[in-house]
Amino acid sequence: MTELLAGDIGGTKTILRWMADRQVLDEREYASQSYGDLVPIVQAFFEVATLKTGDRPGPRRLALRLQALWSTMPPT
Repeated sequence: MTELLAGDIGGTKTILRWMADRQVLDEREYASQSYGDLVPIVQAFFEVATLKTGDRPGPRRLALRLQALWSTMPPT
């Protein structure tokens, strides 16, 4: 089974989605300002996902795709 933790991480909100074999197992939205960084958001997500599904997500690899809206950044 292929598992994936996908996220849309922003300054206002963070959305995390846990998927397995193209099926959404859980999806949650968090207020980014309520957390110091991404780690506690992922920990909170895993805790709730474990309670909901009875199975703990177990990512073994990390892959990042960074996308920025460069056109909204002021010139340096």
